Parts: sequence; C-alpha cells; structure tokens
Amino acid sequence: MWQLGWYNKHSYELIPLAEKIWQGDLVGIDEYGELPGQFVVIKLETDPGALNSPSNIDYFIQFNRASGINRGTKEGANQVLVTTQGDTFSKSLLVAKLSQGDNFVIEDFASTGTTLTISVNSISLSETPSLASLTITYDVVCEGQTECDDGNICNGKEECVDGKCILGSTFTCDDGVSCNGLETCNPAIGCVSGESLCNDSNACNGIEICDITQDKCISGTPIICDNGLFCDGQEKCNSETGKCERGVPVMCDDGDHCNGDEICSEFKKGCIMGGIARPVACCGDLICNGLENCVTCPQDCVKGSITKAKCGNGICEDGEDCLLCSTDCHGNLIGDDSEKFCCGGGHSGSTTSPYGKTCSHIKCGAVEGKCSFDLESEKAFCCGDGVCEGKETASSCAIDGCLPI
Repeated sequence: MWQLGWYNKHSYELIPLAEKIWQGDLVGIDEYGELPGQFVVIKLETDPGALNSPSNIDYFIQFNRASGINRGTKEGANQVLVTTQGDTFSKSLLVAKLSQGDNFVIEDFASTGTTLTISVNSISLSETPSLASLTITYDVVCEGQTECDDGNICNGKEECVDGKCILGSTFTCDDGVSCNGLETCNPAIGCVSGESLCNDSNACNGIEICDITQDKCISGTPIICDNGLFCDGQEKCNSETGKCERGVPVMCDDGDHCNGDEICSEFKKGCIMGGIARPVACCGDLICNGLENCVTCPQDCVKGSITKAKCGNGICEDGEDCLLCSTDCHGNLIGDDSEKFCCGGGHSGSTTSPYGKTCSHIKCGAVEGKCSFDLESEKAFCCGDGVCEGKETASSCAIDGCLPI
C-alpha cells in the first residue's frame, strides 16, 4: 500500500528517533474521504543512517476497517494491523493484530536498544467514519522535558518522568461559540479560529459578523442602490459582486400616437402627457386632418354624393321647368289658356308657372323618358379633396376650407 502510493495524501511517516511520542487516529481505507486529514497508513521509519543494516526494517500500521470495498476482509477485520516489508518489493509480513486496549512492543527498535510501544487506545465502529486511536511511544531514556517534546502542541505537553517520556493530555480547541466556526489545532501554534458561519453568500445585505458574547450572527448593513433618479429605472444590487447595476428605464408610451409623445418627469416621478400638437395623420380621432381623406380614413372624413338637375341633358329633372330650362322641359305659354302648359320635373312639378304640369302630363314626355320624377345627375363629394361641397361643413371638414355658417 505504501509503495503504490495510493494514499500519499492520507499517510504519515513517523521517525520515532526524532518524534518520541505520537498520538493520533487511523481511518479505514474505504472511509478516509469522509474526514480529510485522517491517516490511512503510518510508516515507522528506522534511523535513516542505518537503512543498510539488515536488522533495521520499517513498520507499517493501518486500521483494517471491514466496510465498503474492504467489507470482505477476513484477516484482522476491524483491528489495527502492524506489518513489515518482506524480502521482496511487493511482499509484506503481518506481525500484529491489535484490538482496543492491546499493545505491541518492539524491543530494540532500529538496533537502538530502546523499546517502541504501539498502543490502541480505542476503536469506534458505531460512527462514520470509524476511527482507531493510537499512541506510539519510543521509550528513550530522558533527562529533561526537551528530550520528550514531539513538536506537536495539539497532543499536549510531554513530560520526562523517571527517565521516560510521558505523553501529555490532548486538549480540545473549542471556545464555546458556535457562530464563529469550528476551531482546529495547528501542531506548531495551537488552536486557530474557524471560519465564521454567518456569511449568507449575499454580498448585497452587508457583511454578517458573529457576536461571540451572544453566540449569534449579526446582520450587515445592506447596500442601497439608488442614484436618486426615477426615470432611468430602479438600480439593483448584484448578490455575487455586491455592486450596483443599472435599472430598466421607465417607458411612458401609452400606445396612442394621436395624443403626442409621453415623457418621464423627474419632478413628478412619473409619466406625463405629450404635447397637444397632433401628428400629420391621426386616423381614428374623428377629425379629418393631415393627409387624411374619405378614402384613407373614412371614420374621420365624411363622404357622399351631390344630386342636382343639369340643364341641357335632354331630361326635365326635379328643379327644372320650361322657364328655367326650356331645352329640357316642354312648354307653351302662347295663345289660348287652354293650350298653355309648362312642364316641370319631379312629382310636384317644379315650376313657378300657373300652367305648370308634372311629368305625368301627356305633353311633358314621361313616356318617352324626357321628363323624370327623380334627380338624374350625381356628383360625389369627399372631405379631404380640397373642395368644400355637399354635406361638408366647418366642423366636419375644416381641411377643405369650409367656413362656419
């Protein structure tokens, strides 16, 4: 396992000749990812200067947790295993299987004449990840405390008692406040603060802080995004960057181009109506103006037809008689009164002569089509054609120059 380098980031190389006492935890090969920083394997390195000596061999310690990919293990399941390298590169030898409370003693470790003891303090199988807690002691004869110091503040202060190094008491880094994060121990400097749990990842509501006196998070000061202007839209804060971003400008168009262009007023903080001047063509406002006429905008511009008699067309029409249009209407006003007559068009005979006759009179020519009860001539009128005529008035068709009556 050590040679293959599978667990390089989760292994620890211990040199007992330099580090007299070591205490820590081992985790199973299938559970190391649950708790980064825990070791899968520990190598006990002999004196580097005596590596060529056949009597100096390295030892390897691991926790053989029977779970996951290793659940089928049979040899030393859920125990701490101690192995050494064999006579080939790939071969290893099992020298000890340790349960909770067991010790393994190596006499004359690395040909130093000093005993090294591996102690299994506890094995927890009910938790995830499961851990095996170890203490490794190199029983060198000491004369003072400095000889026992392993350089690790976190595992307590080592003492020299009766010529042997005694491990100190491991202390817990906990200030009793939860909102400032989980404190950890740095072997070189001791307890270090954790990362605050108050950050809600929203840069717009300010920087949250942990009040250690009350053990609760205090909200930050929100960022206000407002440039004081209404018409350019409401500015907003980007929750990731904490910077203000432009808003969407206020749109004041009411969709009716006939009433002018609406604009946004900073003074009134809202939209106001546009100017009273109407556009060139505004069909639908019931006023015939601009380029409108009865064809392009019949709902605004009036139209119809002018019907009137036309003298000279050979038909005696309504409004004509023998006096007004002798070419169209027959008449005889000379001689005996009984012989006199004056034809007039229409049903009533439109004539001022006392001898007036309607088209029904035999001499007026209704049968031959020379006299008509109706108006025969028509002329269309259309507001917007530049001529005020027909039913056009100043109020209905000012565009044609119609004057008030």
